[in-house]
Amino acid sequence: IDRCIRGDIKVVKNLQWKRFEVGEVPDTIPPLQIETKSLTTKPVGKLDENGEIIEVYPSIKNAAKNNGLDPHSLRDRLNKKYAYVGKTKFRYLTDNEIDKYNLKKGKIFDTKIKPIIQYSLDGKYIKTYPSTRAATIAMGREPKNRGIYQCLTGQYDTAFGYVWKYKDEPNVERPVS
Repeated sequence: IDRCIRGDIKVVKNLQWKRFEVGEVPDTIPPLQIETKSLTTKPVGKLDENGEIIEVYPSIKNAAKNNGLDPHSLRDRLNKKYAYVGKTKFRYLTDNEIDKYNLKKGKIFDTKIKPIIQYSLDGKYIKTYPSTRAATIAMGREPKNRGIYQCLTGQYDTAFGYVWKYKDEPNVERPVS
């Protein structure tokens, strides 16, 4: 915890720790903003002994399945530039190779925390929260509960008896059920 308070690391046991002087503790502490990006699929090429591409696969999972390999092991090997499996070599394809073989590029999802707004069922503004996690906790639910997120992504119309929208999304009037 001391390392977190000093700023050496960002979290300990999935919690952010701060030190405040007595009487200076704020009512609310903004959530930790860690920018992360994840790539869902990366096309992979199987190479011969000369380094020429002999087969292409749309994903690591597909390459592993077709070659009888564990996808997690293949991914770990690929992240070290080349993956040797026996005498066979694998590597990620470049953008030019992806275009050449007419494969889809992976989507990059930005996972920055977005503020959300809580509305009543008849569309009246109630409150703004800095994140879905903060709103879920304010509703008295476990932080891992996905109800609000599922409402935000359109899987549900409401969560916990309210309508939820991202702050930059217009409010759509909803009739009372």
